[in-house]
Amino acid sequence: MNRSFGFRSNKSSHDAIAALTSIRTEGLFRAIEGDIVAAYDNVQKDLLLEQLGRKIDDIRFMRFMKKRLKYDYVDGNTRVSPELEIPQGGIKSPYLFNIYLFDLDYFVMDDLQQYLKKLNEKKAINEHQEGKIFLPRKNVSYTVSTITKKLRVLKSLIKDPTKEKDIDESKKKLYSLIRSIRLGRNMMRRMPSFDPNRRKLRLFYARYADDWILLSN
Repeated sequence: MNRSFGFRSNKSSHDAIAALTSIRTEGLFRAIEGDIVAAYDNVQKDLLLEQLGRKIDDIRFMRFMKKRLKYDYVDGNTRVSPELEIPQGGIKSPYLFNIYLFDLDYFVMDDLQQYLKKLNEKKAINEHQEGKIFLPRKNVSYTVSTITKKLRVLKSLIKDPTKEKDIDESKKKLYSLIRSIRLGRNMMRRMPSFDPNRRKLRLFYARYADDWILLSN
């Protein structure tokens, strides 16, 4: 699930490119690219501490991190104590930022994937129901010549008055067959050679620091 790259071994920009050009991205011909504006400057410190606290039970370490995040600096003649942001250029900042964006990664890799799974299941159900309403392809090949043969049989039966009941039933079946063939042929004329609504939805996600990309079909 880890599609977060940067600042760790085996997670370089080249590793990100290798992931995006792997066999898992075949057929994903659309890309949505994002870059978070002023990413480090808008980190909410309370939220970052809450995320760290999910995995770290060391009270002393958490207290130390809270002090480290509560810093100030001099801008001209003014001392600034920012409520947001983590300092850029520090050795710890890239690691903290990756932790901060873990919820984004989790949303795309878990919640969004579950949503796509439900859509694909719904599409499969709809296709199954359509198959019951419309004539299957193999039956659409039922030709006009076959109908002509049926009509000849009916004409031979008409000569015998005792067959009137059988004739009426045969007519009903025949007209129903003709109607089904016409509906099926009309459906096939309207159907494109490649129906985008029947493809299975897929996506591939990768993030490098504050830059991310989402590939999809």
